[in-house]
Amino acid sequence: MSNDRSVLKIDEHPEFRPVGNNSSNTLPPGGGPPYNGDMERRVSNLEDKMENVQKTLSSILVTLAKIESCMATKEEIHAVEISLTEVKARVNSLPTLAKISTIAGIASLVVPLLLAVSMALLHHYTKLI
Repeated sequence: MSNDRSVLKIDEHPEFRPVGNNSSNTLPPGGGPPYNGDMERRVSNLEDKMENVQKTLSSILVTLAKIESCMATKEEIHAVEISLTEVKARVNSLPTLAKISTIAGIASLVVPLLLAVSMALLHHYTKLI
């Protein structure tokens, strides 16, 4: 095999199989299908299809360029990760439902007690006046 990997002789290809007694890399004689005169039409069809493939590929490249222009960089993603870590820390420091319920329960006991003491003091001072 050649040192240049971009050039591959047909008889060096792993799937190459000589036809009949023809051990060279030439086409078999006779000109029958698929090597007959219909080859021009077939090649022309392939060229037309290739033109469509090139147009589609160009369209895909334009779309990829648009996508790349909107993509976040590694640094931007890292900054978002740091922000999310900070948000998680803040959320974890917020009181839980159990803590809020406990505070509300204590408040519901303390407020009436304070009102009762206030009323008693008010009543006591009004007697003094």
